[in-house]
Amino acid sequence: MIIPITLPSPSSNNPNFPPTVAKLGSSELVLIELQGDLETSGDPAGQTIGTLCISPDNKTKPTLRIGHNLLEGKIITLPKPLAVLHRSSPPSSPSSFTSTSYAIAAVIRTKLVFAKRPMPIVGAPRPAAVDGRKRKQP
Repeated sequence: MIIPITLPSPSSNNPNFPPTVAKLGSSELVLIELQGDLETSGDPAGQTIGTLCISPDNKTKPTLRIGHNLLEGKIITLPKPLAVLHRSSPPSSPSSFTSTSYAIAAVIRTKLVFAKRPMPIVGAPRPAAVDGRKRKQP
């Protein structure tokens, strides 16, 4: 069986990233490696998972904020690039031979590794009452 694999066309629309993220590549996907599980409440479709920051001062130390946790990571260039493939097959036909093809959607050359335990982010302390007494906790 021969399965065709095609390269993406150069005219494909690629999003423009901020300058610090563009360092990773403007037309490629980036693999993010986390230690642990991501848990969401409700339907995860369309939810924001976290905020990725790459400081202009230190471009090799990305940080990822997920809820009240801050993860520090590092940028690694993969020794062998990975291809993300999109499978397409024609609508069901009565024939037993279906022609499935794959198109390369993106190439992953970089990964962000967050291997350390997350640091909890503690909010600012609540202000005391005007008369100096402590507030009751709700």
